[in-house]
Amino acid sequence: MAMELARVKLRGVYAAFAGAVLLIGIPLVESLFLGQGYVNAVSQSEAHGAFGPLLTWAGQHSGGDLALHIVELVPFLLAAMLPGALRRVLWPRGTTGGRLAALCGQIGFGLFALAVLVGIPTVGRAASDYLSAGTPAAARRVAQGFADGFGVQNLMSHVIGGVLVAFFIALVSVRIMRTPVFSRWLGYYGLLPAVLLGATALQYLGSLAQIETPLSPITFAALAFWLLLVGVLLARVRGLPADALTTAPNTPKEAAATTSDASASAPNHQ
Repeated sequence: MAMELARVKLRGVYAAFAGAVLLIGIPLVESLFLGQGYVNAVSQSEAHGAFGPLLTWAGQHSGGDLALHIVELVPFLLAAMLPGALRRVLWPRGTTGGRLAALCGQIGFGLFALAVLVGIPTVGRAASDYLSAGTPAAARRVAQGFADGFGVQNLMSHVIGGVLVAFFIALVSVRIMRTPVFSRWLGYYGLLPAVLLGATALQYLGSLAQIETPLSPITFAALAFWLLLVGVLLARVRGLPADALTTAPNTPKEAAATTSDASASAPNHQ
């Protein structure tokens, strides 16, 4: 039990670190390490609806582009460890709700991480082809091919992954409201990133080849803050509530199982 509690607390530390990287680390890397050149390339690509400026920058700064992808990858890999820990803390063993929430969270965060991994060779190859294109027409074909692939990555991460993470956070938030493990306000707050993730997924679905949508900066700030809060609170738990806490059964079937267990464990006075 002590080892299991230590693992849960460690995953809380990971989640808090993931939230800090999303909230502070990535913006700092973009603005300070990569500098104005990267910011301008992103702005021009967004303004013109073409990835030529971004591919030019990536081709000229391959090391910076790789570093940014690594920094973006780390928080999602760490966040993918959180759902299992929250399932252990918030739901009794064997309950359907806990399994469903954990599965959605692990797949959702995993899809974000997978999209970043796919982007590393994709950007490098497209940037090299773009810089070596002999004619403007060839350069446009490279940029369009990259845009198509970028759209697939957004579908994988921001749409499918975003909806799954939103569902995970919503299930966790509702569960937090029903149990005394964490403060109820955390459950109410969790509904904010869940709703924003769903709305952002719809915006990306309307046009997949977007670097960001009007809502995505707010969405990821809200998600990062949620990860930070949950991680800190999880790292401070003193026990595993599923073992020491009596929670109301979620379904009649669970209630029957609880009654059966209690009857079986009652002393025999005959």
